Amino acid sequence: MAAPTNERSNAQLGRLFLSNAQDLIEGNDFPGALTELAKFNPLKDVPSALEAIVVHERDVAVAKVFRLQGESAKARKLFQELLRDDQKLYNGTNRNLIAYLADTHCELGDPAEAERITVMMLDDSDNYSQDRRLRISLAEAHLCQGSFRAAEDICQKLKGSYESISEPDKVARMGYLRVLTILARIYHSESRWDAALSQWKNALEAAKKCEWEEGFVEWVILYSISDIKLKLGEVAESRQYFTKARILFEKAG
Repeated sequence: MAAPTNERSNAQLGRLFLSNAQDLIEGNDFPGALTELAKFNPLKDVPSALEAIVVHERDVAVAKVFRLQGESAKARKLFQELLRDDQKLYNGTNRNLIAYLADTHCELGDPAEAERITVMMLDDSDNYSQDRRLRISLAEAHLCQGSFRAAEDICQKLKGSYESISEPDKVARMGYLRVLTILARIYHSESRWDAALSQWKNALEAAKKCEWEEGFVEWVILYSISDIKLKLGEVAESRQYFTKARILFEKAG
C-alpha cells in the first residue's frame, strides 16, 4: 500500500483502517482491531480538519473496544475526553457518545449518573423514532436501579418503533436486540419465567440477524434460557441449553 502523500489521502487511508477494525470487532478480534486502529496517525503534529475527524472516530472505536473487553473504566475515561473534543469538532455534542458514556456509568455502578446525562439530552417528546440509542441507555439505567416499570415502558415503545422499520439496517437490528435483552432481564429479575423465556428466545433470533460471529451475546442468552428451564423443572432441556452455552463460551475464549 502506497504511503499517503497529503492529508486528504491520509484521512482516506484512516477510514480504510477504521473499516477493517470494525470487521475485526464484529469477529470478536479485539486485539486485532486495536492493532488496526493504531496504524492511523496524522502526517503532522497538528492534524488537518479531515484527519482530526478520523482521529476522533478512531478514538471512539478504541473506547468501544475497551468496553467490549470489559475495561469499562478505561472506556469511560476516553469517552469523557472525546465528548470534550466532540464539542470542538462539531460545535455540539454527539448524542451517541452520551449513550456510550451512560452505558459505562451503568457498568461501573453509577446508573444514577447514566440516567442524569441521558435525560439531560432528551426532550419531553414521545417520538420514539428519534434518539433510540439514548433511550436504550436510559432504559438500562432504570433497570440497573431497579425501576423495572420505567425500563419496561421505554423498551416496549422502542420495540414498537424498531418493528415499524420496513428494512432495518445493522444498527437498527443491534438496537432491537438490545431492547429485547433488557426486557428479558427485567422479567428474569422478577421471576416472570414465561415472559422472560419468550423474550430470551426472541433475542436469540434477533442476534442471528445481526450478522456477527457467535460469541458473548449468544452465550448469555443460552445460559439465561438454561437457567429458566431449570427453574421450571425442565432439567433435560436446561442441560441442552447449558451445553450449547458452554461450547460457545469455550469457543469465544
